[in-house]
Amino acid sequence: MQDEDKIREIYDFLIRKYGDRFEIFRTCPRQLEILPKGYSKGKTLKRLMEMKGWNKDEVVAFGDGENDVSMFEVVDDSFAMANARDFVKAKARYETASNADNGIVQGLERLGV
Repeated sequence: MQDEDKIREIYDFLIRKYGDRFEIFRTCPRQLEILPKGYSKGKTLKRLMEMKGWNKDEVVAFGDGENDVSMFEVVDDSFAMANARDFVKAKARYETASNADNGIVQGLERLGV
């Protein structure tokens, strides 16, 4: 699991073989997340928002992994952490510092919260 290239190979294989039955994400360069088809952080967040009556402009999403991108798609304000891959950063509305550097606090302050 320490070899990023090997994980990429495994990821590609899993997508080809099981991508029609499972949601498969790279959560970081050396980890994979496999969920039943149709499940993601974004779909779960959207359902929670519907249950609570929250609008997409009332929720903020923060993330650093590919599995967080689906949350960015259901809210107006999303932040990629500094340690996120470029793909994740490109999907977020904003970037912020890493968790270790109070990135969530900085993001909320940027929004005036």
